Amino acid sequence: MIIQNDRPAHASIERTAAWYCLGQSVLTLVWWGWLVVFPEHRAFFWPEDWPPLSLNAFCLADILFIAMLGFIVSAFAFQQSPFLRPGLWLMLGAIGYASAYTISVAIGTGQGLLGATCMGMATIGFAHLTLAEMLADRDRVSDLFRTASNATAGRHRLATLGQISLMWPTILGLFPWAVWQLEQSIGIPGFYSLAGRIVGVVLFGMVSVVNLGTAWTLTSYGAGTPFPYDKTRELVVSGAYGWIRNPMAVTGLLQGVCVGLMLGSPLVLVYVMCGAAIWQFLVRPVEEQMMEEQFGASYFAYKAEVNCWFPRLFRQ
Repeated sequence: MIIQNDRPAHASIERTAAWYCLGQSVLTLVWWGWLVVFPEHRAFFWPEDWPPLSLNAFCLADILFIAMLGFIVSAFAFQQSPFLRPGLWLMLGAIGYASAYTISVAIGTGQGLLGATCMGMATIGFAHLTLAEMLADRDRVSDLFRTASNATAGRHRLATLGQISLMWPTILGLFPWAVWQLEQSIGIPGFYSLAGRIVGVVLFGMVSVVNLGTAWTLTSYGAGTPFPYDKTRELVVSGAYGWIRNPMAVTGLLQGVCVGLMLGSPLVLVYVMCGAAIWQFLVRPVEEQMMEEQFGASYFAYKAEVNCWFPRLFRQ
């Protein structure tokens, strides 16, 4: 099994890689078994008028390059083998190729949207995993990201606003809309109601205010922006950061939940849960190692006092 080393982020991501690859391999075998037992469900993943052989042709490739290779890469991760990274990249290439094909089929035919979505999400998740493993396996993670320039707080706020103006429409608009469209096309029942939409809109507004207020605090006292490629020069422990360690990530996920309520979409809520898992198991270890390297004892003390996901009830 994995032994903790002097790079906690790398050890954490190795554990994640081990269980992720193992789980993906098992699910791949279960999925093919499902299609064999229930052939009528193949229409969710492939155009109805295509011959069965066109889908079956993927079976051997999936079993070799996703299921069997996944078991091998999982073993590499558990044993901290140097072959872990090549295995991850090989699997990413295989999954990415299959995703590109299935997405092209879905766009060209308007069918098989569920299969294209599943493969697309698998590629995104595996890309995050591979990148996180590569970043964490460095002597100093903090050296991989750019520290913000010595500019005014107003300039950092303007840069942050520009980044938010790109991220919100994409992550909270385009992606949930695409997931909702998929849900509609395959007939997954939603839970839409007027009350749910009103609650979602009101909560979205409230959470967004907190999110923007947190960005204001960070740019005011951190001499930087919330983003690692323009990271702060100072450790910020005031405002919302005095209650929870990463309020921007938490409020961002809550915004996604609000979008799911507005649309009445269970798949959008699943999309948010996937985002939370990616942040918890892949982004957080690298980010925390970067903070530990940059701020040292100050961040260790802050980390010991303030929770990551749930606000503490009282402040000292």
